[in-house]
Amino acid sequence: IDACKVLDKLKVDYCLAFGVALGFHRQNDFIPYDADIDIAVKLDVKDKKKCKKIADKMWDAFHNAYFRPLRITYFKGDVTLIMQLGVLNETKVPIDIFFFYENIEEKYVVHYDDQGIIRFKKEHLNNIKKVKFKHGTFPMPTPTDDFLEFYYGKDWRTPTGKKEKHWH
Repeated sequence: IDACKVLDKLKVDYCLAFGVALGFHRQNDFIPYDADIDIAVKLDVKDKKKCKKIADKMWDAFHNAYFRPLRITYFKGDVTLIMQLGVLNETKVPIDIFFFYENIEEKYVVHYDDQGIIRFKKEHLNNIKKVKFKHGTFPMPTPTDDFLEFYYGKDWRTPTGKKEKHWH
């Protein structure tokens, strides 16, 4: 995943998320019906100006690495609360980078979205470990089984054949 190389150079706290994390952990590969790559980036909301600078640096770094910038979205127009950065890699696979903020809720890191809030347990994004998969070594939230059960439910090990969103 080329986007990880860009994020590694920027020394950003990130991990694979959603469908790509599910597919890599469950079947050591991408899920055939999942059309994008999802990445979670953890930021500390105490310093909103720093969050904005990091997002701007990421935008520039992806552009300079020949990714096609698609969008950067802000929560309710607040340019210090970035919801998502989207880029397209050279094979035209969308890469969605979701920003999760610490220090808003006690037990969770939260992602703001126009449809609601996505919560991950803090422990999942505070204990990121690099894991070797078929396509390389990538950072994953841990404990991964617990992360996937929290997000997808107890039946996360059973492929559904369709893309699903779960809101916490």
